[in-house]
Amino acid sequence: MGYPGRMGASILTDARSLGALRKAAASCTRCPLYRNATVYVTNAVKHFKWQPRGKKRIHQKPTAREVAACRVWLDAEIDALKPTAIVCLGATAAQTLLGRSVRVTKVRGERIDSPLAPVVMATVHPSAILRARTDADRARERKAFQTDLVRLAGHLERASRTRKLYKRTPVSRTRSA
Repeated sequence: MGYPGRMGASILTDARSLGALRKAAASCTRCPLYRNATVYVTNAVKHFKWQPRGKKRIHQKPTAREVAACRVWLDAEIDALKPTAIVCLGATAAQTLLGRSVRVTKVRGERIDSPLAPVVMATVHPSAILRARTDADRARERKAFQTDLVRLAGHLERASRTRKLYKRTPVSRTRSA
């Protein structure tokens, strides 16, 4: 049961971590990234807020106001692309698109019902793999991430069998002030 080659997956993530994402997917033969699916990368928040720590720039979580200010662009991207799948990488992306109560550690790898796309899933941000303290921790995190990508492939396969990928209708989303 392979991944259907004609379907694409849109991935919403921090563009700087695309290399980490592809590296984690490299040995995951059932995941959409391994199969060279069409991938669109974007950020839930369109700026990079950081704090210097030695020679490194440490990313800071955006405020609710910053997330809300960027939501109009994110919604426009989703509306224009009409993605087959949205994978929220990390808490900021998941909470922006799915609600503030979403906890990535609780729902990672699961298919989430949403009007945004036929397949919506959340997992950890690839930078979490890079930030793991030991080689063993990084290997464990990479394996868990690859498992999530395999689950994404399964979600896409099931969606294609039920034809949900081809019967989408526009859904209006309301924004809270």
